[in-house]
Parts: sequence; C-alpha cells; structure tokens
Amino acid sequence: MLNNIAGDNHMDDYSLELVDMLSSDQRVAVVARTSGRRGDRQIVNDYVQLIRIDDGRIAEVWNYNWDQKAIAEFMEVPMTTAR
Repeated sequence: MLNNIAGDNHMDDYSLELVDMLSSDQRVAVVARTSGRRGDRQIVNDYVQLIRIDDGRIAEVWNYNWDQKAIAEFMEVPMTTAR
C-alpha cells in the first residue's frame, strides 16, 4: 500500500520506515520516512500518504512530501547501475 514499497527500482540503498498509521473504514493515513541514494546524492524524505478506500479497495492515493523541491532535484540525478 505504501507509495514506495517497491522503491528500489528508482534509487540505490533504498529504505522505508513506517512511522505511524491511522485508519478508518474509508481512509488510511500513513506517516513514513524514505531514504536512498542516486550516484553521490542522498535524500531522506518524510511524507504523509492519504489513501481513500471505496468498497474495500484503494480508490485514490495522495502523497504529501515534506520537501517537494528536494525530491524533484534528487530525481533529476541519473541512476547508476553498479550492481
């Protein structure tokens, strides 16, 4: 359910830490921290993900990143494949 659960496909040394989760029948709010590396650049991203549930299925997902500018700049760095 989390935004970056398969995040290792877009950065090296990817890590996801679930900080907190709140839920009701219609919504789930996830507070999480991700970190990773692209080349020499590293990032730590705190975010809230709001998930709307409709008829027991995920209908919509919204992500609220702490620093959107830092995310955009980080994602501009090309991936290196030194695996």
